[in-house]
Amino acid sequence: PYNTGYNSYTRVLNDAKLDNELVKQYNEALNKYAGKFGKMKEMNPIIYFTDKPQSFIWDLKYNWIMGKKNDIVMVVGINNNKITWCEIMCWTKKEVFKIKLKSHIESMDLKQVDNNIDIIADDINKLYV
Repeated sequence: PYNTGYNSYTRVLNDAKLDNELVKQYNEALNKYAGKFGKMKEMNPIIYFTDKPQSFIWDLKYNWIMGKKNDIVMVVGINNNKITWCEIMCWTKKEVFKIKLKSHIESMDLKQVDNNIDIIADDINKLYV
């Protein structure tokens, strides 16, 4: 087996019926980033694509109890293959991190996987504590 230098985990959940190849690209890119910076930043990035309304976040927060200590869960609402809303679930007191990351994700072109992961990584590296 080919060792890519990072652990491969399912970091992208697809409840929005997105194309499997696109989801695979996001998962691979997020795994590469997490493998490189996850331990150093003590974080576990997760993207949850959903076609549910934004109110869905309250059910998710309740059921996941805001996620684990080091999780950064980016819940991304999708409609017609476009990002329509985003909410960030994580245990940080630095609200500016969640605000900036949410704003950046909401302005992304869904198909620009590498660019989007670079933006997410930049926000995490600069702002996440």
